[in-house]
Amino acid sequence: MRMPWNRKRSDDSLPRAENRPGAQTESPQLSEETGVIHLQGVECRYPGAESPAIKDFNLLIHPGEFVSILGRSGAGKTTALRVVAGFEQVSAGYVRVGGQLVGSSCVHVPPDKRRVGLVFQDYALFPHLTVAKNVEFGLKDLPESERASRIAPVLKMVGMSGYESRYVHELSGGQQQRVAVG
Repeated sequence: MRMPWNRKRSDDSLPRAENRPGAQTESPQLSEETGVIHLQGVECRYPGAESPAIKDFNLLIHPGEFVSILGRSGAGKTTALRVVAGFEQVSAGYVRVGGQLVGSSCVHVPPDKRRVGLVFQDYALFPHLTVAKNVEFGLKDLPESERASRIAPVLKMVGMSGYESRYVHELSGGQQQRVAVG
């Protein structure tokens, strides 16, 4: 199934940010090592499915670009993002992040090694925990002695310093998303 939002251009990418109104008109020459996310000919097939969830999907995102992926329900939008993050494996094509091959039919770099973060519409926070405890839960793989020292820098990074003792239901939707990123 070919997704209707996969518009091809001569360079096999979706429209670039500098082609949109109000965006920067000159873009510096960027090497793949500067944070470019590139998907080429990607196919993802769920186990037992007759047809792939996405097929021949191409996407090129440069640092600083904001990209919207639009399509009907079931078109593969979420699957494409899950492929970038490493939550789903590629059955054809490739995924590169910062110039590094992270996904192909032969290569699968796990999500925690990709340096890619996603926040989906339905993010998981624990409403009965404070902001600090929600962030600490995300650090559960670290020794307990390290967790407390990591909370403040994480909250500072996402602009949520000073909210450590607040509960999730006391935050706006955007603030909740920032806690989920942390």
